[in-house]
Amino acid sequence: MSSEHWAKQEYGIDLDPELCKNLEATGIYSFFPIQHITIPKILATGYTKDLCINAPTGSGKTMVYCLPIVQRLVNRVFRRLRAVVIVPSRDLVVQVKKVLDGLVVNTPLTVGVAMGQSNFTSEQRLLTDAKGNSLVDILVATPGRLVDHLEQSPGFTLQHVQFVVVDEADRLLNQSYQDWITKLYNSIYVNESSIENLNKEDSLHPATIRHADGKNPHRIRVPLIRILLSATLTRNPRKLAAIGMPHAELITVNEELNVSSDAKVNLFSTPENLEEGMIECEATEKPLILLELLHKFDGQLTIIFTSSINATHRLCRLLQLHSSNPDSVREYSSTLNQKQRSQLVQACHKGQIKVVVCSDAMARGMDIAHVENVVNYDVPPYIKTYIHRVGRTARAGRAGRAITLVKKGQVKGLVRMLSKANKPDGLPTYPVDTEHMQTLVPRYTECLASLKEILAKEKAGQFGLTTSISLKRKTRDDEEKNEEEDESTDPKELLRQKLIAHMKRRC
Repeated sequence: MSSEHWAKQEYGIDLDPELCKNLEATGIYSFFPIQHITIPKILATGYTKDLCINAPTGSGKTMVYCLPIVQRLVNRVFRRLRAVVIVPSRDLVVQVKKVLDGLVVNTPLTVGVAMGQSNFTSEQRLLTDAKGNSLVDILVATPGRLVDHLEQSPGFTLQHVQFVVVDEADRLLNQSYQDWITKLYNSIYVNESSIENLNKEDSLHPATIRHADGKNPHRIRVPLIRILLSATLTRNPRKLAAIGMPHAELITVNEELNVSSDAKVNLFSTPENLEEGMIECEATEKPLILLELLHKFDGQLTIIFTSSINATHRLCRLLQLHSSNPDSVREYSSTLNQKQRSQLVQACHKGQIKVVVCSDAMARGMDIAHVENVVNYDVPPYIKTYIHRVGRTARAGRAGRAITLVKKGQVKGLVRMLSKANKPDGLPTYPVDTEHMQTLVPRYTECLASLKEILAKEKAGQFGLTTSISLKRKTRDDEEKNEEEDESTDPKELLRQKLIAHMKRRC
């Protein structure tokens, strides 16, 4: 069945033939629930409403706006910047551009990006030509970089924009980013003198022109459609008013993937196919429990979240020391540059990396395919953080697992937090094989000693933060030799005995 057939027959929308082919090329033959509701709505003749879309991560939010934008613009005559997608991070810029690039193949449309850590002058040349004409139809940008171009790039303007998309809306609305909202609208709503200076081509194919002063209403030709998206979308009237959307239509997908419009719904949603659990433990037990979980999840892609960059690095080093394949364990944090992050994501896609330890910079918007497990090594401080962390798995209808390690004394707080996500009873207890976990203690204590040495060398500059490491496993001869030695005063042996005793008490 061709993509043209299902788009028309099942959803009643006429898509450009090239766009149909591009959907088919990416393996898309049907829509997810949120796409089924919103895409035909946005593409309907005369649709001018603003949209707030609240749906779990992995439910297909990106395609909700990418496909309508491409369909609406595909027959444009002259190139103008007509759609701006604003996201909070460079990683999301790359991810969204990849989706758009797949949709615009063999169409006249061009997608551009504006983000930090890239050469600003080179970026300017890719966005506008020497005469100030736009070289892109769609721009994916971080807010700070968008402001830089509005203030410093000759000819760069938003006066033709028909779509403004704000992805990960709560994060963007909670931070000022150089007062980006005000500057965005100052460029979108142009004055009379700017209108008179428009290129002559616009008389043949009218530009999108709006006025803040309300004069010359005949010049207001194409409405501006604004779309806000998030897994934890705000309904705060003040925040929505700040971005000019006080009367936006709210569309929500809940955990069962049921879609509702403008209803009182749960704003914190987790995927339907997500298995959630918790393990209550002492702080000293957490590393061993994590090692036991990774033993159980062997061969599966697992993401581990910690509370800080420092904790991420220490834990990653410990897991590398313990692993028989240290290169399959990597850390992902804000210390990595964009190139390193992209390489890590590609290595995950190729199956070269099986364990990723990361800070919460990873939790928003990163699209690593087929993540099977998420482990909250540290309890997230907010329900929004929890939602974004566990949303790394169980994406696009696939099954996934999310386990949270909870220190004694944290359980009540976790239950209280999860009640905001319609989980008043908290999380079920996830089983741990404590008997097998005891067998990990000798190797674990050995790795702890080596970890201290590695961190000391890193601090002294003798060892790189991302240098590959490994720890030789003891042979049978080594073990027999050690048995002949008096280990009663060895600190590692004392720690080993203490941990074994603690594990036996758990049994």
